[in-house]
Amino acid sequence: MLPRVDVYVKPGCSRSVAVRKAMAHGALDFNVYVVDNEVTKNAVYALVRQVNPVASSVRMPVIVVDDEIYMDFDIDEFMSEVWTPLNNRFRTNFSMVCKPCNPCRAGRLTCAPSRLPPIEVFAKKGCRRCSDLIKALAESGRQPHVYLTDYEGNREALWQLLDEHDPTLESVDLPVIVVEGKVYLYCDIATLGYRVPNVTHVSGASVRRPVRAITARAPTDACGPCDDPCSPCPPTIKVFSKQGCNRCVHLQDALAHLGLGYELFDLVYEGNTEAMWDLLNYYDPGMEKVNLPVVVINNLLYANFESMDNFIHDILLPIARRKPPCDQVLYRQGPAALGCGCAPREQIRPMRRVYKQSCHFPAPTACTRVSVPVLDGCGRLRLVDADVDCKGQLLSPRSRGTCH
Repeated sequence: MLPRVDVYVKPGCSRSVAVRKAMAHGALDFNVYVVDNEVTKNAVYALVRQVNPVASSVRMPVIVVDDEIYMDFDIDEFMSEVWTPLNNRFRTNFSMVCKPCNPCRAGRLTCAPSRLPPIEVFAKKGCRRCSDLIKALAESGRQPHVYLTDYEGNREALWQLLDEHDPTLESVDLPVIVVEGKVYLYCDIATLGYRVPNVTHVSGASVRRPVRAITARAPTDACGPCDDPCSPCPPTIKVFSKQGCNRCVHLQDALAHLGLGYELFDLVYEGNTEAMWDLLNYYDPGMEKVNLPVVVINNLLYANFESMDNFIHDILLPIARRKPPCDQVLYRQGPAALGCGCAPREQIRPMRRVYKQSCHFPAPTACTRVSVPVLDGCGRLRLVDADVDCKGQLLSPRSRGTCH
């Protein structure tokens, strides 16, 4: 019976590359396990501590031949004293077997010993279902390639595969297995036929579809091309934000620091919420949720951008550099957002109701009566009653007939 040979290698390790190349010239087959995550690292240290219980580090690679563990060895010594004699011992018993469905042609041995297809597992740190499944696969001799969904690139790759499997999915329970390009969800793992534990009662993690970023042209009343490129018009910036949103506060602070004026639409008013969704529906009628803030610069709509720092650096900073110094005045319209809190920055699309409030911000409904000191024709100081509008402009003064 041929021996089982497992080789644990590390990415970027020159010793691992040299050993694999040297062992590939032999007749015996061997399994290669890439130590690139916590699960495989723990498996290696479990082997190392069988030889040295107090070992805290080891030089890669680590090789296991049946029950014998080889580590911290000299490559030439291992090849001459272990690998070469092992190959010579089993060379005469080694043969290549062709599958009946694919016979060799012209009497030549063109078939190689069949290898099991690799298993790719999308998992998450701290997910007990994921760790139990990976451990069970490793114990059954199927060392999987683990992709942690804690990283954005792995999440995007997972959703690309899931879109081919079922585009209607919005969230999936982890782990997700991919074998030869076919996706098996957590509920379908039992159909693979592998020896996996019964983890239906164990809690685990799930992953939700990422919200798509939007940069689109929105309906606008812009004046068209600028007549004077040397003195451009200040941009019209509209910010839809929510009280207690850290990202919204961060954006407002950045606009103030760059000297960019903007209109603030607080989503505490239902009218502003509906106006925001009207803009979003113009681009994507099926959108149900959006990450705040939503920004409209002239006729461009920005929403669901992942990094606020990148948005400030790539979008706002170039605008601030093109603005003339005289236009760098901050202004706000409507109630300003209060301090930063811990509320989520995700705005769920509201349900349509019969009774609605007025759109945008309520305007002042009455003028204010004040007393204004004036000098009469005799040079005496008198107090007169005057109506002042919301901008502080004097309307119609009325004398109170009082002299001082």
